[in-house]
Amino acid sequence: MGAGDADVPGNAERASTKIAVEIAASEGVDPTELTPRLGEVVDPDAIDALFAGGGIDGELAFTYCDHRVVVRGGDEITVDVRPTATRGDAEASAGTTTDVD
Repeated sequence: MGAGDADVPGNAERASTKIAVEIAASEGVDPTELTPRLGEVVDPDAIDALFAGGGIDGELAFTYCDHRVVVRGGDEITVDVRPTATRGDAEASAGTTTDVD
């Protein structure tokens, strides 16, 4: 799934779509303009599968585009996006840290 798929019916419920949309809104750009693309940093299909249908009642956290992303599961998927304390270049933001609680 590409970050530009937010307008495809059914994609609005996907965690990966929510991540791309939230990061893009924070950056003031279209999700298709994010660099690197979400799929170059994490596996969007794996995130979607993990949180589909309330499949996990936990959270996944990682850094993407100089933002700390926390995805929480349960009855409703929530995505919390906050700029990291220090903003580096695109290569630095491509390195990810994944925490699964």
